[in-house]
Amino acid sequence: MRFLLDENVERRIAEHLEATGHDVAQATSVGPAPLSDHEVVRTALRPGRILVTRNRDFGQLVFELGDTCPTMLLRFKTNEPRRWFTALDTLLNDHAEELDCSFVTLTEQVARIRSLPGSQGSWAAPGFDDPSS
Repeated sequence: MRFLLDENVERRIAEHLEATGHDVAQATSVGPAPLSDHEVVRTALRPGRILVTRNRDFGQLVFELGDTCPTMLLRFKTNEPRRWFTALDTLLNDHAEELDCSFVTLTEQVARIRSLPGSQGSWAAPGFDDPSS
C-alpha cells in the first residue's frame, strides 16, 4: 500500500510501514514545510496514497467539506510503539481492501472504519482486542 505520513506522525511508524513492504512518503519531504491541511490532502490524492495523521482536523475536511482522501487518524493513547505496530498490522492485514475508500480512526484497541463521502457504511473492525477486557 502507499501512504503519505503527515508531519505529526512519528518516524518509527514510517519505518515500521516500510519494513513491512509499504511505500511511504513523508509530507515534509514532498513540498515546502509546513503544508496546509488542504495541501497535504492534495499531495496524498495525486499519487493515490492513504494519508496517515494524528490531526483530527482531517475529519472535518473529509466529512464536512467532502474531500475524498483516504485517511487513517491515529489516536494512540500509549507511548508503546509495539502496540501501535500491532494495531497497524491487524488493520492492514484484515482490512486493506477497504482502506482506499475510508476514513479510519485507529487506536490500540479498535479501528473505526467510515466510508468516505459517496461510499456506504460505517463499522468497527473485528480483530482488535476488546477494550473492556
